[in-house]
Amino acid sequence: MTFKVATRAVTKNINIVGAGASGLYACYKLLLLNKNTDPASQFKLNINVWDKLPIPFGLARNGVAPDHPEIKNCIDTFREMFNNKEDPNSKVKFIGNYNFTKKEEYEELLAKSDLLFLANGCEKSRNYRMENMTSWNTLTAKDLVDWYNSYPYEGKEPNREWKNLAFWEKIENVNIIGNGNVAFDLCRLFALCKYDKNDIDKTDINSKFVEVINKAPLKKINIIGRRDFAHAKFGTKEYRELWALSKYGVYGNVDSKYLPEPEEGNPLPRALSKRVQLTKKYIKLQEQMDEKNDTLKWELKFLQSPFKIDEKEKVLYSRENILDKKTLKITPTEKVEKIRNDLVILSIGTQNSDSDILTELSINNPNKVKPVGWLKNKGSGSIAETMLDTFPLVEREFKYMDFLNNENSNEIEDFNFLKNNHKRITNWSDYLKIEEYEKKEKKGKKCESIEELLKVLEK
Repeated sequence: MTFKVATRAVTKNINIVGAGASGLYACYKLLLLNKNTDPASQFKLNINVWDKLPIPFGLARNGVAPDHPEIKNCIDTFREMFNNKEDPNSKVKFIGNYNFTKKEEYEELLAKSDLLFLANGCEKSRNYRMENMTSWNTLTAKDLVDWYNSYPYEGKEPNREWKNLAFWEKIENVNIIGNGNVAFDLCRLFALCKYDKNDIDKTDINSKFVEVINKAPLKKINIIGRRDFAHAKFGTKEYRELWALSKYGVYGNVDSKYLPEPEEGNPLPRALSKRVQLTKKYIKLQEQMDEKNDTLKWELKFLQSPFKIDEKEKVLYSRENILDKKTLKITPTEKVEKIRNDLVILSIGTQNSDSDILTELSINNPNKVKPVGWLKNKGSGSIAETMLDTFPLVEREFKYMDFLNNENSNEIEDFNFLKNNHKRITNWSDYLKIEEYEKKEKKGKKCESIEELLKVLEK
């Protein structure tokens, strides 16, 4: 007697929480693996991609610097998944404007799923304590990234005095704590708003951000890292772009004491060596230039831990650190530097505010619940790195997927937690309508609130 394994008729329910890069790359890889499988062994994939915003794409839409449109090219790939109606073995639905906050909601989702991918991301800024921190002298990088990317707020926007010129017209010296790519993006965008206003405003950047920063009397931006040059997290591309601001008369500096030198018989790693040579080259070139006193300057500072803001003296106090290169442990010293300061920006990373629920869910269901992206990697990684990290994980899960048919419904109308929901749930067709509205009516700029997004759908 021979047994025929049920194949094409086998339905698999997949739910993905988070429609950003990691969640959509997980979806893309599942579809690709299934499509490239022998037709007799393909599954019927019924995939829901959920997001708390009415719109998809996460940080690919709302987090990438506006002057880096090439990084958003992944959106074209993601768009094809939702538009594809030709694959009989896959059904991908976008379900927007629903925020999972309760353990019971996740448990119902899990009960109906063969796999549940958690791609919730990390949107809460990490904590950093300094003496005399206030909402008037300290902002988070997320505050500013959300502003220049028009991240949609919900309800009436809180009173944001720091979004007005009255706040920024007093800001000359800015200190950014943290030296990853976001810190570099902020520094670069400040410069572009001041010296290339018309071109940067042709992107989807928030026009009010451009207008306000353009008029701010910025003179100096320090980017301060707690570790050394060799262990800084910024990318070479972003580093080159900072030096390239010299075409606007915006000059940078890195004290030579921070640059590592190769030891005898132990050369610097190739990537680090290139970064050191790049620094020396630009410093030498800029020493030959006629620097204007009234233009913005930037400087990278390393092995520093700011600990106190002095409002009266307009000073930031920072301790010098010693780094153990083997353990990467930081030891603060008693040596203190006083740095001119009007505003501190914290660019020290993000975390997930629901991590306790999600961690418990993952630990208790290791075979079905799979964290991906920033949630998995604690807020680190670029969009490209997210793809490279997510693909092998999905490939492994697909390989071991069983051939048992899932009899549960994965349709939106059959989720109990939605039956008492009073919010307008959005779908892919809704997003296409919003996209068209932003393109035509807003001239490429983005809607700035959830209320504005949903109002488009009433037209």
